[in-house]
Amino acid sequence: RLAHSLVLSEEAVWRELKNVQRSNDSGVPVRKEDGAAVLEKTRRETLEELALGSLALFPVLIPYCGELTSVHFSSSLRKDLFAHFCARDTETLPVELREYCNQLMLKTEVFLGQTVEKEKEAHSIIRELSIERLREECDILAREVAEAERLGDEEKATALAHLQHTAAGKMHVLIASRSV
Repeated sequence: RLAHSLVLSEEAVWRELKNVQRSNDSGVPVRKEDGAAVLEKTRRETLEELALGSLALFPVLIPYCGELTSVHFSSSLRKDLFAHFCARDTETLPVELREYCNQLMLKTEVFLGQTVEKEKEAHSIIRELSIERLREECDILAREVAEAERLGDEEKATALAHLQHTAAGKMHVLIASRSV
């Protein structure tokens, strides 16, 4: 079924499934047997890929992306693909984006596996990416507040602290919605 929907041969799908199952998504660098360092994807990069794969598989989830924009993705391919999804323009994807989208759909299908409520799980992936983005935003704002305070700019520090409080509030709402 997956091979047919991705317009790939069944052998290619099985080959890719074997590769995906062997991959390590721990987010830490690992060493190959020859001693060369291999950089593994971070949690955020993995969430970005799974979120995009989820949007490709379940376009009805696009309105649930909240405040995510293409700027929040860490690679140009992911940014471009997200922009196409938001514009509801998946029919005219360039070849490179179409191939990448197919890879992400396959990776997401494998990740979701035998999950009964796949669309609900896909929605939770998008929520986790939003939480991750807000956590990073809070960290950046905290550093900026500290810098403004160090420089004695209380007005700027107060404004940044307000932005940090707002971002933290949004993050806590999303975290609380995990159990709903």
